[in-house]
Amino acid sequence: MAYDGVPNQGSDVSDGDFTLWGTTAGLTEPEYTGVPDRATVHVAGGNPVTSPCRLVYGVPASAEVSLSLYDVNGRLVDRLASGYREAGYYRLDWRSDGRRGASLGPGIYFLRLDSDMGTATAKVVIAK
Repeated sequence: MAYDGVPNQGSDVSDGDFTLWGTTAGLTEPEYTGVPDRATVHVAGGNPVTSPCRLVYGVPASAEVSLSLYDVNGRLVDRLASGYREAGYYRLDWRSDGRRGASLGPGIYFLRLDSDMGTATAKVVIAK
C-alpha cells in the first residue's frame, strides 16, 4: 500500500520491480548511501525538471570528476562540478541557469559525468 501527500492511495499485488511515474510532491528522496558499482549520474525526482532540482552523481572509487551540462547539439552549456571526490554519492541542488546567469530555455539537455572511473550520462528535460 502506498500513500502520497494528498492522501491518495494505491497498491500493487505483484512481486516484480516497479517504478513510480508522475509527480513526486510529498515523497522523500531515496537514500543514496554506500558506494555505486560504477560512475553514475541522474536527476532525483525524474523528468521534466523545474528549477531548482537535485542532481545525484557517484563514483565507485576516489577520482577526479567533472560534471557538465550539454545541449542537444553537443555544446557545453555549463560545468556544474569538478574536482577530486572520494568514492560515494554526491548531491547537487541545481537551478536551470546557464553560464553567467542566463536562463536556459525549455528543451532537452544532457548531464555528463567524466571521471577516472568511467563516464555516465543522463537526459534532462527542462520545462518552463
